[in-house]
Amino acid sequence: THTHTHTHAVRTQARDAWVSPDEYAAAQANPLAESLGAVLAKLNANHAADLARLAGMLQGEAAEAAAPLGEYAAADEETLSAEILSVDPDGFDLGLRPAGKGGAIAPLRIGLRAGPQTREETLSIFSKLFQETYARQQGWQ
Repeated sequence: THTHTHTHAVRTQARDAWVSPDEYAAAQANPLAESLGAVLAKLNANHAADLARLAGMLQGEAAEAAAPLGEYAAADEETLSAEILSVDPDGFDLGLRPAGKGGAIAPLRIGLRAGPQTREETLSIFSKLFQETYARQQGWQ
């Protein structure tokens, strides 16, 4: 018989990952799975400017930490396009690309302190995140 040593999990639009059979067996389903499509559609369609602002702020923080985001390090919120690729209780994947350019999306994993468990919690967390990002951009925080 053949014993698997790793399981290959494919994440849509993000990245592939290899996990051990023990990690796979211990994994729990994303509690947001049922509502994820609607949440992503709402956030990406209604908050493009907020997502670009967030991406611009993250790009600035990465540059300050000497960890630039490759070709996206020179972009700012006016030239950076961002979309949420996935959300789970541990965080979310933000897809970055210079606005108006085709090509691959560069995924960036962002951790969340208090991970959402429901659709409402997810929308609330992003609303707060967008508000905090705007306040920081205005110099209020």
